Amino acid sequence: MRRKEKQMSKERMYEYLRIYDVVRIAFNDKDYPYVVPMNFGYECIDGKDILYMHCAEEGKKLDLMSKNPKVGFEMDVDYGITNSQNPSECSTSYTSIIGTGILEKVDSYSEKISALSILMKSLTERDVQVFDKRIVDKTTILKLTIKNMTGKQDIQST
Repeated sequence: MRRKEKQMSKERMYEYLRIYDVVRIAFNDKDYPYVVPMNFGYECIDGKDILYMHCAEEGKKLDLMSKNPKVGFEMDVDYGITNSQNPSECSTSYTSIIGTGILEKVDSYSEKISALSILMKSLTERDVQVFDKRIVDKTTILKLTIKNMTGKQDIQST
């Protein structure tokens, strides 16, 4: 990272992974990337950072993932313009995390239940352990195993 003073510590990144609501997944799609915003739940499992997302049973992202499971991702929060009377002194305030990883479909019923519990906890702050089997069977769960990530924040952000 070029601006070391803006680099987020690992501890801070892990705090923000639990705060962010949306991750943008970038897929390889021939000449241009294809980016999709998705809700997610974060969990560290056996020392690996994992993002879980859910989606429909078919669609472009699943087609692209089956061709190339290597993806990029980005998430951010606390974006804003610093207030200044002089426009040339305005700046931005932000926190963001970017990275890469491998995206795959979760097939195991027990892992789907675990992922849905993580998603529900992240999105609703409720512990949900019981799910309707018919709904689980029709829900596609995606698992992003993070290979690398870096965080950046404006020096004035907290």
